[in-house]
Amino acid sequence: MNRRTNIEAAPTNNKFLSILDRPDLLQQAINLRENEWPEYIKKGSLTLKYIEDYIKNYSDFLALLCDSQEKVIAYGAAIPIVWDGSVDGLPDGWDAAYEQAFDDRQRDREKTTICALGAVISPAHKGKSLSYQIIEEIKKIGVRHGLKYMLAPVRPTSKKMYPLTPIENYICWKRPDGTPFDPWIRAHWKMGGKILTAAPRSMLISGKVIDWENWTGMIFPESGNYIVPEALQPIRIDIEKDIGIYEDPNVWMEYSLD
Repeated sequence: MNRRTNIEAAPTNNKFLSILDRPDLLQQAINLRENEWPEYIKKGSLTLKYIEDYIKNYSDFLALLCDSQEKVIAYGAAIPIVWDGSVDGLPDGWDAAYEQAFDDRQRDREKTTICALGAVISPAHKGKSLSYQIIEEIKKIGVRHGLKYMLAPVRPTSKKMYPLTPIENYICWKRPDGTPFDPWIRAHWKMGGKILTAAPRSMLISGKVIDWENWTGMIFPESGNYIVPEALQPIRIDIEKDIGIYEDPNVWMEYSLD
């Protein structure tokens, strides 16, 4: 089956620009990110400490998609890591890939893989096949850097409607035509992405109980598991320890760079 058959043509008047050449565009990308994610992911992710280092050392792996007026309408972020091509050798998820990239750099290991960290699209431009342009651009970056593999820890967009279903079960769901049930997984699949395995603890979000109440607009009177807006699985609240923990599940998918 040719997975690209049903992909509509992407707009041709858009172009990719690099913040290496156009550092003035960085703030526009940051603004897009601020509008995309739930508050608890923006504020509670443990990998936020790496953002400045990412911009400093991995700018060539950030693809900014701009319209004809050179306004950033989407971007794709990626990072180079060492991976041996096996399922067992995969990082635990988004956090682990992020942390490994910095460790690989410090140890001067030879990178093998471009890992897509995410794609963010302006709400006004969703539904225009921009995700396909971003994925193709990340592939080009990987080829340009002489890498062998491409990975993506994909965050399934419709999983939030099924927060009690284990991610291991969810990624096996199919539509009647045999394509993946989740629309974002399906978009990756149509572009040639292959599901490798679930990453049930891909991103760790941690905060005090009051933080979680501010992030979600909810009240947590006692310890236990809670379903909160936009979360793909329940969060755990411990009143005695004054902490809330959420583990965002992803799906590891692999692309060919050939």
